[in-house]
Amino acid sequence: MNPINTALRIHPAVAVLLHGQNLAVFRKTKRSFMTRRRAILSTLALAMGLLWFVNALTSVLFREPLGPERIELMVPLSLFVYAAWHVVRSAIWRPTSGIEWQPAEAEFMSLAPLPRRELIVYRIAAITNAGLLKSLFFSVLMIPDLAFWPAGFLGAFLALVAIDLFRMVVEITAWGMSDAAFFRTRIVCLGLFAVWTGYVAMLGFSDPDWLEKARSPAAFELAQEFLAAAASTSDTVFGTVVLAPFRIFTAIMLAHSLSVPVIVYSFLAMAMVWTLGKLVGKLDAYFQQEVVLREQAAYSQRLSSSIPATLVEVESQIPFEMPKIPFAFGGGGLAWRQMKAALGYFYSLVISLTVPAVLACLPIAVHRHPNDVLLNVLGALVFYSFVLLPTALKFDFRRDLDRMGVLKTLPIRPMMVVAGQLAAPVLLSIVYQMVVLLVVYLTTPVDPKLIGACIVLLFPLNVLIFAVDNLLFLLYPYRVNQEGLTVFLRTTLTFTAKGLMFGVALALIVGWTYAAVRITKFLNEAWAAHLSLHFVFALGIWCFVVVCAGFALTALRKAFVGFDLANDV
Repeated sequence: MNPINTALRIHPAVAVLLHGQNLAVFRKTKRSFMTRRRAILSTLALAMGLLWFVNALTSVLFREPLGPERIELMVPLSLFVYAAWHVVRSAIWRPTSGIEWQPAEAEFMSLAPLPRRELIVYRIAAITNAGLLKSLFFSVLMIPDLAFWPAGFLGAFLALVAIDLFRMVVEITAWGMSDAAFFRTRIVCLGLFAVWTGYVAMLGFSDPDWLEKARSPAAFELAQEFLAAAASTSDTVFGTVVLAPFRIFTAIMLAHSLSVPVIVYSFLAMAMVWTLGKLVGKLDAYFQQEVVLREQAAYSQRLSSSIPATLVEVESQIPFEMPKIPFAFGGGGLAWRQMKAALGYFYSLVISLTVPAVLACLPIAVHRHPNDVLLNVLGALVFYSFVLLPTALKFDFRRDLDRMGVLKTLPIRPMMVVAGQLAAPVLLSIVYQMVVLLVVYLTTPVDPKLIGACIVLLFPLNVLIFAVDNLLFLLYPYRVNQEGLTVFLRTTLTFTAKGLMFGVALALIVGWTYAAVRITKFLNEAWAAHLSLHFVFALGIWCFVVVCAGFALTALRKAFVGFDLANDV
């Protein structure tokens, strides 16, 4: 039994609940093969999973070991960066609750006859189960680098559980603080993060001409330089102090046998995990009372001001008034609702999209010719839009799983429902891309017609990207902020599928390049025309994207019509 279970003594009802959840996951997976549509999709998912497994197994069997020195450097630094990210994220986006529950969990667990302490134990037990599976995958992939596999698995498991418990400590503390204390803490955390980032940047980019010397894409060169500089700080006094707890887990992972030092390190790591688990319970009990007092004071203030609480909370997050959207056969109302929800996360979206925007603009400093700059920026926008934007802009079907019954009963044509649900992420994506292209136009002498052509190309591409993501969601629905093995597998398979799609798209572009040359030559000779190769190539790409977007929208409409509330929710 792990130290968390021993210290917190899981209630029998919690154990039964966890067993029931695992059984439900198995039954849901079994039901995935009951219908022809789901059987086909499940088979494709298994095929991609098998492809990923074979690729991982090949890399394990034939790759060269990283070496103990690199692991001793990379693992503690990665754990520290992951822990620091949780602190920075909680400082920027303050948690709305101490424990992050799914909507169904919040509904069910709030009615369960269990004290708050048992609910905390339930959440820690769920994290522990997820940590077991993650550490198993990690230790298998690291077999060439591990001298004693059980020690590697134990070290990875304790490290992952410790990081997740640390995240809970940070979120509970940020949630329970008073507004004044949280503001001061936010300034300190962001200030320290800015100082550390600036120091690492000064070390890594001391050469002012490093961008001009970069041979790989600028964003990857930036990441390599920054990581190398961050790794160099591990030998400083600051690095030695902050990385010391994480090096305990690394020492366990690199053990050659079950020796006395490994046993000592294991007990230290278990004590660290046990302490974090106890701290989670203590902090939650303390801040629970503080939050109740704070909400009572806020409620009294709202009563005296006669302003509804919901209006105060929502309007405080919206920097400007949301304009009206035309009815558009019913889709306008859905689009207005999703845009209103997106504006509630205005500042969070700005911060989230700033990093990919900066990375997409790096070719401005690398390339000299305007067309090379625009081509590289366009490629970066396509890549980030394909990989990052669907995760950041979930203002569509993916956040409306519990409202699917309402959406299906609306007196609106299904295609209008689809258009209204996709309007917000598509428009936000095109605004983000236009801002980046505007920066290119202001800093580089690019022809405005080329900027307009890029926008015309990116709009149907955004429709295609979000239609595909929503199609996958309707075929295999899931809840936001869901945890466990299914999330890990879904994420892995989704990125594998996107990688395959991206590879197929690149192959088609290369094939169309050769075809466009011959088509342009044939048309110019047969019709005595003066067509440009660039025009023919861009027109073909645009038509292909538009056709694919149309097929994706049609498939999304059929998936919405065939969505079964009884089996899919």
